[in-house]
Amino acid sequence: MDRLGKEKFLEDFDKRFNAESFMIVVKHSGLNAGDLASFRRGVRGSGAVFQVVKNSLVRKALRGQSDEIVRAFRGPVGVVLGSDAVGSSKVVADFCKKRESQIQIVMGCLDGVVLKKDEVMRLSSLPSLEELRSQLLRAIQGSATRLVRIFAEPASALARVVDARSRQ
Repeated sequence: MDRLGKEKFLEDFDKRFNAESFMIVVKHSGLNAGDLASFRRGVRGSGAVFQVVKNSLVRKALRGQSDEIVRAFRGPVGVVLGSDAVGSSKVVADFCKKRESQIQIVMGCLDGVVLKKDEVMRLSSLPSLEELRSQLLRAIQGSATRLVRIFAEPASALARVVDARSRQ
């Protein structure tokens, strides 16, 4: 990569890093092109981006960040950047479980807070935003239904009493 290409990469990576709230650093070795393309598609489906990076350039781009983040860039690594932390971590964690010897989570970063591998895995076990919305909607609908039944019960009880009385 020539000097202009490196400067462009630094600029683009810095913009993307600052624009996204979530980052996962993954170590990949032994993945063939098809597996890497499959991983990229899965990550893209969660609204994130996967990029294989040159460590020395990323360390330059991350100057001023935590030393833990900078130290993560050793060996063959790639970066997943996105705004949906749970969705992105689910995709990465699932792929890592399937191909444990070929790809591993090194660390994560959520809104500037460094996450260890096990914290990223715990994050992946949380329900997604859509799942949380549906759970909340079910809870609200269930509560509303119960409330209507509670208000309607005295009237229906009175109707049953009147009906029973009329049969006597």
